[in-house]
Amino acid sequence: MTNGSQGGSPVVACDACRIIAAALLGGIVGAALALLLAPKPGRELREDLKRGAAALGERASTTSGVLAEKAQVGVERAKELATEMRDRVARREAATAEPGGEAPAEA
Repeated sequence: MTNGSQGGSPVVACDACRIIAAALLGGIVGAALALLLAPKPGRELREDLKRGAAALGERASTTSGVLAEKAQVGVERAKELATEMRDRVARREAATAEPGGEAPAEA
């Protein structure tokens, strides 16, 4: 690692300076990140949690309303289909109960 024309110490000193500079820079960056990511005080954290819970409650309320509407549409559609099937079965039974009756062709 030594340079022949300058002796051993300048190159070693330069490497040591780089290591020290990197350590200092790492320390500064680490300290800045620690300040940015440090936990909030209790009161501030509770306020954030309250706001988050309120927002979650609003979303849950909206979502449950939408789901209730969709469920109601699904129930109405199921009732319609059940009525259609009941009517089809009744028509087939009536047609086959007649003498010589054939089941009508379904469309």
